[in-house]
Amino acid sequence: MNGDSKNSLTTHSEPTNLVTPSSFSHSASHYLLRERILGSMHFWSANISSRRQKKPVREKEMVRYIWRDGTIRKMTLVAYASGDLGFPTAVDFELFLGLENLLLDRIKQNHYLDPLVRFQGYEVLQRAGKDKGGREYNELNRCLMRLKGLMIGVGSAKTNAAGHVQTKSRRPTFLNILRNVTFPGSVNKEGILTDTYEIVLEDWYCESLLAGNCFVVDHKLFHDVKGHISKLLHQLLSHLFYLGSGSAMQSYSELVEGFELARYTAISQIRQQLGPAHEELIAHSFLSSWELAVVKGSKPRDYMLMWEAGPAWREAEQQLMQRRAYYEIGAEGALQKHQEDVTDPILLIADSQVETRSPEETAASAAKLLHMVLDLSGRRKDPHVWVKMWQRAINTVPHVMIWRRIHEVKERQARGERLNPGSYLYDLVKRDAANLKVSWAMSRISRNKSDV
Repeated sequence: MNGDSKNSLTTHSEPTNLVTPSSFSHSASHYLLRERILGSMHFWSANISSRRQKKPVREKEMVRYIWRDGTIRKMTLVAYASGDLGFPTAVDFELFLGLENLLLDRIKQNHYLDPLVRFQGYEVLQRAGKDKGGREYNELNRCLMRLKGLMIGVGSAKTNAAGHVQTKSRRPTFLNILRNVTFPGSVNKEGILTDTYEIVLEDWYCESLLAGNCFVVDHKLFHDVKGHISKLLHQLLSHLFYLGSGSAMQSYSELVEGFELARYTAISQIRQQLGPAHEELIAHSFLSSWELAVVKGSKPRDYMLMWEAGPAWREAEQQLMQRRAYYEIGAEGALQKHQEDVTDPILLIADSQVETRSPEETAASAAKLLHMVLDLSGRRKDPHVWVKMWQRAINTVPHVMIWRRIHEVKERQARGERLNPGSYLYDLVKRDAANLKVSWAMSRISRNKSDV
């Protein structure tokens, strides 16, 4: 471990080898599409028992990251669990992936998706990579009941001491995923004894899936990962990497509340808590590196987690257009990846609640980025000017973009390319700033044009 690693978590770095479309033919079956609105809401529990936890968590704040106004923003929602069943677990998430795969197969077969879906249990278990025994069927039943009872509060807050749900807006709304669930051997709403599972999906979910509003998940990699935290971290980062084009960051406090994990303040305890999951994802090439930066002034002490995707995620990401074409969903042609999501039901209700990061989180991220830039660029003849230039860039360009560019330069160095890493990195970030119409980058471009 180097000197920097003593103040942060271990960093792993390796070159990213992108695959060509020709490799899709023999690996397509490993890649699944995930509906993106639901995929951005991280209500799944790490499913770790604790002697201190006498009853299941019934509600929790959930930070959802979105693309808004040309950058990554966040909004805080509240998830309400299905009574004593608690929140869906990592095992439930595996089963839900199987269900979502079944829904996509139905879309390909029928060219539409009826909200009323009938299926046999083995169809989901098989797609989830599960055995077809009694325990697995019981897990499927619990999964469906948890999903049916789950509610996402838009414009609401946690229940107060008096037992009342607090509100943030005049018209709070509660979204569901499943409207109804009927098990085999039960009487459905039509009074008919059914021999299949019957679920009724909410309209917003069906419409989003049919529109191809999805990202890609490597199901084989997900199935090979064994740890519950590893699986949920894979789920979280699949969405965040989609937004950040392979780079992501989130506060430690947000992550542990969403995963229902104990919150620690000592970095050694956090390393022990999250280290094995990160190491497992690095071993499967889903991650290439992770960092941890202290959020100064936070009480209790908080940290910013920062991640960079590995080659396995980048390979899966390249399959998005092919997978959409295979299922014949969404519009034809090039996909606008970072378009404003005007059909998102949550944003339509609570657009005013879109937030930015706290000043403390932003400062922690900025300090870490500046340290990484100076470490990468080495000794400069004009250190004070160089630092001021980068402080200006860090204050005006989204941090996730700079983080991504840093790793792009590191990848080029790993491939043996000859370049001045500091100057090359600054040129890349300046281009990003110009695309965002940042004044200092635009004025320099204007001067260059006038000199020609």
